[in-house]
Amino acid sequence: MDIIDGHDRICLVMAHPDDETMFFTPTLLTLRELLVDFEKQVHIVCFTNGNNQGLGKLREEELNKCLSTLYGISGNTQVVIYDRPEFRDGTKYMWDVSLMTKLLTDYCRERKIDWLFTFDRDGVSHHSNHKACWRTCADVLDRGGLVKIKGAFQLTSLPLIVKYTGIVGTVLWILCRQLLGTREHIFLVRPCYLQMFKGMHCHKSQLTWYRVLFVLFSV
Repeated sequence: MDIIDGHDRICLVMAHPDDETMFFTPTLLTLRELLVDFEKQVHIVCFTNGNNQGLGKLREEELNKCLSTLYGISGNTQVVIYDRPEFRDGTKYMWDVSLMTKLLTDYCRERKIDWLFTFDRDGVSHHSNHKACWRTCADVLDRGGLVKIKGAFQLTSLPLIVKYTGIVGTVLWILCRQLLGTREHIFLVRPCYLQMFKGMHCHKSQLTWYRVLFVLFSV
């Protein structure tokens, strides 16, 4: 991220409330160190409120609480959460990318956004809604003259065997050191790891056992 200027404006493009915690916690923490006025320079565009179980309004509140509590980002001025039939929450729904592109282009132009952050082509978890976010950002960049975007950053989808060996990998390393006769260990917990748990605590409606496992074992 060295090419980002401290005064640049950032837009995080995501699919669901809690994506900022599940997938973008390291990104947000890094941006907080890079940007001069992080709270005012980071914008969030979330294309659904996650209403597939009738919890859309609650999930909107949870997202705004997470962003304001942990990052100081105001939901009144810098967060857009769409609740439209074209963007229904769920892997079986294919979103209208052309409409997404128009909405995001307009937002970036109005807010003078410099950089986009989103998922990659495979959506990290291979979720169709995540993939639509990547396609949308790619299309916005292709529009060139319509909006002045410097560029975009994307996450990297890892093979499952690599992605879910976080703590297990560390434990195996310690065991190997013990077998070799080295018993002094330094166990470091990255700040983003703890921040993810704080974030998921804000998203209480989504704090299921499998999401807890995701936070524990993903890298």
